[in-house]
Order: sequence, then C-alpha cells, then structure tokens
Amino acid sequence: HLAWGYVDQGPMVALQARVAELLFGFHHLALFRLFSALAGAVKVFLTGVLVWLLGGRRMAQVLAMIAVLIVPVYLGIDSFLSMNSFEPVFWMGCLVAILLIVRGGSPRWWILFGILGGLGLLNKPDITFFLMALLIALLLTPQRRILWSRWTLAAVGLIVLIAVPYLLWQIHHQWPTLEWLNNVGANYDSYGLDGASVAIKKLVGMVSQQAWILAFADVFFALTLLFGSLIFMTILIQKPKAAPPPDAAH
Repeated sequence: HLAWGYVDQGPMVALQARVAELLFGFHHLALFRLFSALAGAVKVFLTGVLVWLLGGRRMAQVLAMIAVLIVPVYLGIDSFLSMNSFEPVFWMGCLVAILLIVRGGSPRWWILFGILGGLGLLNKPDITFFLMALLIALLLTPQRRILWSRWTLAAVGLIVLIAVPYLLWQIHHQWPTLEWLNNVGANYDSYGLDGASVAIKKLVGMVSQQAWILAFADVFFALTLLFGSLIFMTILIQKPKAAPPPDAAH
C-alpha cells in the first residue's frame, strides 16, 4: 500500500517495491532487488565522475570506481530491496551538481541539486545531516559565493516542495519514525547489543533461511552490478583524462 510515509521506511522504498511488483509480479520476488543492484552501478559511475571533477586522471578514476565496486558494505546493501542502496546515489548526485557549479558551470545545476535533495529525503531522512554539513562547509570556504543566487533559492524550494508530503505524514501520525528510533535505541541498550552484534545475528539468520536461494540470487545481482559498473566505466574513460581547472571552465 503506497503512502507518503511508513514507521521505519521512507516512501521511496515502497515505490521501488510497487514498480517491481508491476514489472515482475510476485512470482519473481528475487527481481525486487534489481533496482538496488542498478543503484549500485550508478554509485560506481558517480564515483568516477566525482574523481574526474576533482582533477583525478583516468587511473585515479578507475581505481576509485573499482574500490567502490568491491567494498563489502556496498556489495551487501546493493543486493536487497532497501533505501540504503539509493542513499549514496542522492548524496553523490548532489555533490556532482555542487562541483559543477563551483567549477564555473551553469547555476541551473542547483535545480538538479534540489530534485536530488528532495528525493533523498523521501528515500531516507538521514540526508538532512549531509545537506546541513554541506551548507556549513560552503559557508566556511570561499565557495560560499555560489550560494548567493536565485537558483539556490529555487533548489531550497524544490527540496521543501518534494519532501513536505512526507513531513505532513509524520506530523499527522504524531512522528512515528522518531518513536520507532527511540524504541530501537532503547532495545539495543537493554540487551547490550552493539552494531557488530546485531550485524552478526542478522547474518546468521539470513544464512539459515533458504541460503541456497539467496546465494543464487546474489550471483545474479552481483553480475548485474558488475556489468552495469563496467558499462559506466567504459563511458567515463572516454572523457578527458582529468577535468580542466576551474579557471579554464569559463
């Protein structure tokens, strides 16, 4: 049931599930994880773009993309239906827009920033901390100049416009997500569990339940992530070896 919010999830993950249901039906539940694998491939691509924008040459771009491709935590979260697989995509997409503006690009990139920031809030509210940290970082550096633009206000407006239905849902239901987070924290404290203990318990439970089906599905999604990443790598290395310095962008 689609809604503008859920107790422990943002609305984006439910939308993923609904689209997967319409495309594949309930007879192919493993394919519900396809979008997460594709998000992982986009994450690898954006890594290369960020390195390029920061002046890294082709070898730096390829090494960074390979590192992100094989890091265990991303291989894990990109193999199941989750809001966590898309979270880095929204963060990194916002950074790409900011770097393009800093390097002398059109201030209209703020529009992309606003859209990604708003969708990121619908995906997972944690992006609020990233946006706040980014604002503070810009204010503390000479790059604060890019903030004084009508396009910046447009980006803020887009973020609010896109995220306000989720906020209204939380208000209408008396902030259930905050209550859930408080309860989760209290449970961890009462049982003396830390993050590593919880992760081990989840891993053991996952292995014990239909492990052979999960193993087969993981191979499929690993291949999807791998080939998607290789395609993006091929596209990226056709770009110049490194982005031109900011002065040359004008």
